[in-house]
Amino acid sequence: MVFAANLLGQAASLQYPYVAATAHYGPESRGSITSTELVISRTRGINYPYIESPSILLLMHQKAYDYIAQHPAEFKNTPTHIIYDSTLVNRPKLAKSSKTSVIGIPATGIAMDKFNNTVIANLILVGKLVQATGIVKKGNVFKFVKADKSGSLQALEIGLSAK
Repeated sequence: MVFAANLLGQAASLQYPYVAATAHYGPESRGSITSTELVISRTRGINYPYIESPSILLLMHQKAYDYIAQHPAEFKNTPTHIIYDSTLVNRPKLAKSSKTSVIGIPATGIAMDKFNNTVIANLILVGKLVQATGIVKKGNVFKFVKADKSGSLQALEIGLSAK
């Protein structure tokens, strides 16, 4: 998730005057939950990159969703978009009145089936996020993804073209 936020932040910096990110890691050296907050603004500077009211949530872990579901008071408003890895996360349950767009894509499953590499699942999710939200231009994301043997560009394309 840290890589995904960094990639989106770099792409956003080509379009927006104010971009900032922070990353949070668990105490374990491997397998811990991480979270990243990315703030993008057209109109005002960013004094502190802590998000009180996210407009987009990108989820790759069930524990992350469970935490969000158990602590709704931490969010001032419900996110506009939730994009999640349906290989690893059960569909988020929201109030029926919610206008949140909830989109699942089996990113880890696709990454394993097509590339035998789960690490690039986050690129599939980034592609889906860009396609679903239009938060950054597709071309700007490609400027920061290198063509390599792991299939990074293909993974991004899969997310961008997923239905």
